[in-house]
Amino acid sequence: PAAVGMPAAPLADVKPGQKIIILGAGCIGLMTLQACKCLGATEIAVVDVLEKRLIMAEQLGATVVINGTKEDTIARCQQFTEDMGADIVFETAGSAVTVKQAPYLVMRGGKIMIVGTVPGDSAINFLKINREVTIQ
Repeated sequence: PAAVGMPAAPLADVKPGQKIIILGAGCIGLMTLQACKCLGATEIAVVDVLEKRLIMAEQLGATVVINGTKEDTIARCQQFTEDMGADIVFETAGSAVTVKQAPYLVMRGGKIMIVGTVPGDSAINFLKINREVTIQ
């Protein structure tokens, strides 16, 4: 997990002042969170479906934690970003659901980092990423 999660933040060019959303708080997501913190990110939302993972994300410095089974992920992330979208969205869960959500969470000109491995085909709404969004 460290070899996957830690390089994701520098590859995405995380900078202080950016709003970051991490989809997935497993080992890779938590390593990505720590790497973002090391690069100076201070506004980081982490989304997961397991409460124990969200508690760990909070302990590691997540600004906001969102339980995707109890809250509307897109609405809460829009609230976190003040309806602007995140500078960078990291998809670390490897879930077709989170891959589908990512384009709705990123700002115009932002970046989606697909860190998790999604088995099979995933549907992405290309109209939502037709806003100078980079997928990496």
